[in-house]
Amino acid sequence: MMMEQAKSSYVNLLRKLFRYNCQKGVKLGLHNVQRMHALLGQPSLKFKTVHIAGTNGKGSVAIKVARILQLSGYHVGLFTSPHITSFRERICVDGALISEEAVEEGLSLLFELIEDHDIPATFFELTTMLMFWYFASRDVDVAVLEVGLGGRLDATNIVMPVVSVITSIGLDHCEILGNTCEKIAREKAGILKPNVPVVVGPTVPDVVDRVAQERGCEIIRAPSRKGWFDEENTSVAASVGEVLKRTWTIPQEIMKEGLKALPSCRFEVLLPPMSWMCEEDQPEAIILDVAHNPPAMKNLFGAIAERFPDKPLCVVSGISYNKNVEECLQIVGEKAETIYLLEAENGRGVLIEELKMIAQASVRKTKNIFALPTTEETVRAVCLQAAKCQGVVVFCGSVFIMGQVRRALGISQIVDPFDLNETFNTIKRIRNN
Repeated sequence: MMMEQAKSSYVNLLRKLFRYNCQKGVKLGLHNVQRMHALLGQPSLKFKTVHIAGTNGKGSVAIKVARILQLSGYHVGLFTSPHITSFRERICVDGALISEEAVEEGLSLLFELIEDHDIPATFFELTTMLMFWYFASRDVDVAVLEVGLGGRLDATNIVMPVVSVITSIGLDHCEILGNTCEKIAREKAGILKPNVPVVVGPTVPDVVDRVAQERGCEIIRAPSRKGWFDEENTSVAASVGEVLKRTWTIPQEIMKEGLKALPSCRFEVLLPPMSWMCEEDQPEAIILDVAHNPPAMKNLFGAIAERFPDKPLCVVSGISYNKNVEECLQIVGEKAETIYLLEAENGRGVLIEELKMIAQASVRKTKNIFALPTTEETVRAVCLQAAKCQGVVVFCGSVFIMGQVRRALGISQIVDPFDLNETFNTIKRIRNN
């Protein structure tokens, strides 16, 4: 009975947080978080931080850096977003997800605080404060923080890190951050703090170097590595590790091991035999990747061509409203033998009929384009199709389809009772403003 009551309280608090998501939407700025942070006793000052921004790769770099520090014997917090199936994925200590009990305690505290002080906090601001509170309560030595959106006005940007990181720059979230790489780079360079070293990815524009020079930051440009995003992310994470080694004990063999870490659904390759499939359904491989913008899509298919040369590709794609849907589908169409379209169940994705119309207009070559009623039917059909041609199945286009895909594939995962990621209404407001 006690366990059921605790679960109910956790769910009710998540529902309340979800309402803030729907009502407040996305509002960039630091005023609310600065007020909440002060009222909480400035918890971020109780541990060191590594602060990571970038268009692509920031989550992967964050996980690699956190793993390096954890394997080196430090008590490490990790903050990433969005999550795949559980809100708890966003906040981890030493690889363990925040508990339901801690979410309940922290959110109860935060809701009382913003109501008492009339602070119009948003979903991400509250989540960021929950993270700071939790890491301080767990006495972490260091927290590795992934920026939510942009950098300059992101809720995480109240920290004074030991090192700042900008992984890559590309055209994404243009309606909020700007419509050129230079404008986006300047927004992300807003995380740079005076005299704090900054690691930048090999393809980051020089505008970030100029901002770094203006603020007296040492600039460490990660060396370019031949290969795809994971090689580039590994190069960035290794450069961050070298900066941290100046004051932290990180053995070289530990560095090498930590750099192997990968998040779920980042070029995640499932190879046969797969016990949850019938023998006749077995494709050459199944790849799950959250590539969701044109640069990431191009990189993904380049990596697949290198890993699985000359294999037919059967692609399942669902794309979010605020992405370059047409260009993403053009890239898919250039590589796929067959395309299956999927709509994100949380309402964040383009509606499947609209997606199908865009695909039919965007894909230059004649393709088999399918839009089936359910995720389960789609997964079954694409695996059968790939098995017939000894091909590879690729799921890509949005993080918001990955939970339902993994469920249909029979992969065990922690799942919240409802999706607490960004919602259709949030995105619609952004698009219309």
